[in-house]
Amino acid sequence: MKKSNGQAYLFDPGAGQTCGKDTPRDWNKTGGGGQQGIDGPKGDPGLQGTAGSSGYEQTYDQETADSSGNGSAEATCPSGKVAIAGGYELTGPKPMVPLHSAPASDGSGWVVDVADGPSQTFIAYAICVTNGGS
Repeated sequence: MKKSNGQAYLFDPGAGQTCGKDTPRDWNKTGGGGQQGIDGPKGDPGLQGTAGSSGYEQTYDQETADSSGNGSAEATCPSGKVAIAGGYELTGPKPMVPLHSAPASDGSGWVVDVADGPSQTFIAYAICVTNGGS
């Protein structure tokens, strides 16, 4: 194409074309950075989160299995607290079998049931907190 009325024209130096007296342009250059824009408006505040837990406390209940080896223990949390975790310790000289280790149905403690440990002691533990999110 030829230049006409101030318009640009294209040429291909690989095909032997030249620009004559005109100045070639490299169209793949990155320009300089612009000026910093103005700050946008301040956003709305976020919603209030729920209260977390506090008042960590560990409780336990030590029990002795009956003569047939069955037993149950419940580590109960103080009033106003809930169990968030728990477990057990089987302390007898013979291996006992834990049958159940879970929170109490109302969340007030941790329940452990055992078998195969006639007259042996075992301990249920509960990790209790004041649950601010409920």
